[in-house]
Order: sequence, then C-alpha cells, then structure tokens
Amino acid sequence: MAPYAYATLPGGPFTRMIRLLPNRERDASIECGLFDYDLSDSDRGNHLYEALSYTWGSPDRTHSINIGGSSLPVTENLHTALSYLRDHQLERTLWVDAICINQEDEGEKEKQIPLMRSIYAQADRVIVWLGKSDSDGGNALEIIRRHAESKRPMRSNSSHYFQRVDYSTCTELLKHDWFRRIWVLQEVGVARCVTIQCGLTQINGYAFCEGLSRLKKKSLPQHILPVIPLIKNSIFRPRHTPNLPGTLSIGELIDMYRSHLATVLHDKVYALLGLCADNLNTPCLRPDYDLPLDEVVKQVTAYIFGGQCTVKTVPNTHIAVIQGKGWILGRIDSVKKDRDGFDQQNIGISFCNISLAQKFEESWGTKWLLQTPAVSLQPGDIVCLLQGASQPSIVRLCKSQITVITSTVIPERASEGREKESPQKVREKIRSHIESCETHAIDLIFTWAMLTANGEDIDGPMKIPVNERLLRQQMTFTTL
Repeated sequence: MAPYAYATLPGGPFTRMIRLLPNRERDASIECGLFDYDLSDSDRGNHLYEALSYTWGSPDRTHSINIGGSSLPVTENLHTALSYLRDHQLERTLWVDAICINQEDEGEKEKQIPLMRSIYAQADRVIVWLGKSDSDGGNALEIIRRHAESKRPMRSNSSHYFQRVDYSTCTELLKHDWFRRIWVLQEVGVARCVTIQCGLTQINGYAFCEGLSRLKKKSLPQHILPVIPLIKNSIFRPRHTPNLPGTLSIGELIDMYRSHLATVLHDKVYALLGLCADNLNTPCLRPDYDLPLDEVVKQVTAYIFGGQCTVKTVPNTHIAVIQGKGWILGRIDSVKKDRDGFDQQNIGISFCNISLAQKFEESWGTKWLLQTPAVSLQPGDIVCLLQGASQPSIVRLCKSQITVITSTVIPERASEGREKESPQKVREKIRSHIESCETHAIDLIFTWAMLTANGEDIDGPMKIPVNERLLRQQMTFTTL
C-alpha cells in the first residue's frame, strides 16, 4: 500500500478522529478511517468519542495500519492496543495522538497540542492502556477490582486474605511506564470518565484507585501517589460542564510532577498547563519549543518566585540559581503522610521569633496539609519567603548550597480545619503581612532543579558554586 498522506485540517478547533473498523480476528490487519472533527463545545459538554492514553513504546519496532487503502506506521504498543480495542461488530470512534496528528508536520503539532486539554476533557471516556497482559500481570486489574469491593485493607502479611503473589502482581503493574510519563497527567487530570485496561481486562478508574487504597501506601512507588487522585477524581468532574478550571498553580504542579518523564524537556512545563490555574496568557506559560531550555527555566522560575529576584542557570544542568532578599519563617518539625489522600502530607512547623513569621503562624497555624512534592519533605527543612514572591517556599540545607524542595507552599488545609485559600487571597495576605511588619530582609541564594533530566536523581546533592558569604549568612539564620 502507498504511504498515507494527511489532508490539511480546517481552521479553528478541528482535529481528526479514527473510525476503528470491526473484525472478529485479533490478528487481522488494523483497518480504519480518518475524518475531520469539530471540537466546538456542545450543550452537553462532552462528545461521543473515546480518547486513548498510552505510552508510545519503542520507535524501532513498528507495524502498519490500513487507513482507507493507505499505510501508516505505528509503534508496536499502539498496534497491540488497537487490536484489543477493536470491536467484533461495531465501529469505534477514537482519538489517538500518533494517528490523529500528523507527526511529520511541526506546524500542525503546534496547533493541535493546545487542543489536547479539550480533547481529553470532552471525551466520553479516556482509556488508559497498560499493555497486553502477560502470564503473571494479567490478573492484576482483576485483583485490584476485587479488593476495591472489600472494606478491609490489603496486608501483604495476611495470607488468609491477601496472597503475597497477588500483592507482588499489583505492585508490578504499577511499574508500567505509563505512570511515569508527564503527558498522561493532563489526559486523566481533565477526564470525566477513566477506564484502565490491560489486555482484555478493564476496570473503572475510581474502582482502580479504591483497590489501590487497600494497599499500604509505603509499598506503592513514590511517583504514583500524585497520579492516583487525578484518576479517582474523574468521577466527580461534571460531564456537562466544559472547560473546568485548573485548581493548582504551575509551581505546585512542577513541585509534584518534576520527576515524571518527558521526551522533550520543555514538556516538563508545557505538559502541565492543562491542569494549571494560572493565567495561560502569561508569556512564559505559552509553549515555545524554539526557546532554549535554559531560557524556559529562567522565565518560569522568575515568574514563580516573583520579579524581585535574579535568576541564572548553571551551564549544562538547566538548574536555576535564585538570588534575592527575603525572610526565614520557620523550620519543619514533622512530616506524615495524610491517611485520607495519596498526594498529600501533614507537616508541623516551628516558626521563627520574627514578626512576619508570627503573622503566618496566626493565619495558617503550625499544622499544614500540603501537596506531596516529588522530593520528599524532611524534618529540618526550612520555610522561607522571597521578597516579591506570592507564596512561601521550602528549602533544604546541603553541603554546597541551599536547594529548593517546594517552590510554592499553599496549604490545602491549615490548623483548625481552615480550608485552602485561593492564590489571589494568599498573595493579598502575604502583601498585607509584609506591609504590617518591620522585619529586615536578608540576602538569600537558592538552587532549584526545576527540570530534572529523565532518570536523574532529584534527591541527590548537586555541586553548584554559590557565593560562600551568602551561604554562611543563611546557615547562621536558619540554625537560629
């Protein structure tokens, strides 16, 4: 067959959809059609197509699918997914990025990427494809579903209730590459209905998360904890309300997901914009793949930490060095995972004896519920505020530098059950606190590994040259 040639899409909010044609034989060639599709909001807020969330897999092993008599190469993982998703009798309408977007046309990709939030948010269902089941892993989803129906917790040492081999099977499934990719966060984070599929076995996303809640949290990989609520909360997103706003700032999202993997490191920021509560018309939050990565780091860092600091990057590392004036507010005394949330933890704070710190203690108390960052918080970490920043940050003393662990601290819940405040209210409160205090700001200098390379140890020390006088000064203040 001749190679498939894409036709130009119409202007406006158009994408393509796949008609996946039926076949009773799984090994039969994949046949489908492509058609233009208008994403304009309907009165219902969702459309009757399904969107696929998956990992591309190795580009070296490819198969071909038949589109109207022409051939289009796809990866082996996608080819397998289509063979399992294909119905015996009925056409199935799907959106799949590798097929619906012309991957050879950079201009089309730049226009389609901003539409992906709407594509996944308006889909009737998002299907998470975890691959063809093998002899051991095929039962993992069924095991999780079965335990979602039970009210008793799963215990690996309770042989009469939960066999050790089942426990191992479930945790092995969670090592799938899908849970580490950064683009999938938006795909399930805006979905109104999620189905998890492995081979022929399917499970509702909410049931999947309920089943995992029976596992001991310490047995789950750290990177999966913030992903679970994105899947679970899909059931609560209204199906008839398009364009639900994001609830977290870009700083909070980067803190939570910077260990997730991206083929293009720009996507460590751009893949999170669909979940973001910030104004996406802000210049540094508009995707620009032609912009050097160091410049992306500098612009986004300056945006998060306020315009009164200076930001430079360490060559060949994409690590930001942030210098400005600010205040040490306190120290973390305790860190505990929240029993009700996978992506949250409770921390206890001891505040410094300065008027600005006391203002924060009066407003937020000494017990905070925070989003769990990609780098685990520890007792001894320091709460500080840079002059001009719209929220405090948490940093850690290392041998050669002071490193940002959490750039954006906005408690989900403060002491005495006080609920999370909007970013605007936090900014107003911080501005009021600073104006009402006469606390002297000190010189501060931090490093921040905002964009870690794939596979890089973000908990490991980084040997970054800094101003030794400022470092000694900060260590004096933070040990008071």
